[in-house]
Amino acid sequence: KFVGLVFLFVELAQCEFQSVLIGIKGYDFVVIAADATFRRGLVAMDDEHDKILQMEDGRQLLAAVGDTGEIDQFCQSIKYSVALHRLRTSRRPKPIEICHFIRRQIVSFRRDQKVIPNLKLLFGAFFNGATSLIWLDETGALLNLPFAAHGMGSALVIGHLDQVYKSDLTKEEAIILMQHCLTLLHERYAPSTSAGFFIKIIDSDGCNITRWRTTPG
Repeated sequence: KFVGLVFLFVELAQCEFQSVLIGIKGYDFVVIAADATFRRGLVAMDDEHDKILQMEDGRQLLAAVGDTGEIDQFCQSIKYSVALHRLRTSRRPKPIEICHFIRRQIVSFRRDQKVIPNLKLLFGAFFNGATSLIWLDETGALLNLPFAAHGMGSALVIGHLDQVYKSDLTKEEAIILMQHCLTLLHERYAPSTSAGFFIKIIDSDGCNITRWRTTPG
């Protein structure tokens, strides 16, 4: 039993098990939150790490958790591939087209490297007056959802949102609901919220960024 616990501890220390992503979609906005900690195993290296990448036009967000260096490189690759496609075709790709491209990249990586990548993604977009919140994981699974979560405490957050979410939420109500979710995580999973969260909201006006902290500062 002791040896089993040691191997479990080592496995947890080698992955981003404490990272958290949460997304909420409204009629004309999307809110995404991600914890601000950059970890190497169980050691926190930075408490101002932004895991939500803002795409070129400012109305698309790609949030990711996993092996931090690889994830950052992967997201930047997606961002510039989409920008290149836009230059070549003179049109903006739809959110679902971008997510299918991401899905194809994940599947290609799995096929070429013979391993499952350690990454989990949320993609939020405001496109032609409509909003999208798309959930992706390391297997290439893809779902368009009204709310979503990845990482530690995601089951707790999904259970809470399933009870209180309404499709006609206003932006202010969604931000309050997101803060309730973060408070719930802080009470139950303190390590994942010690550095606070970045919260980004996209709508017709672009992207707004706020910072949620467990303590004033």
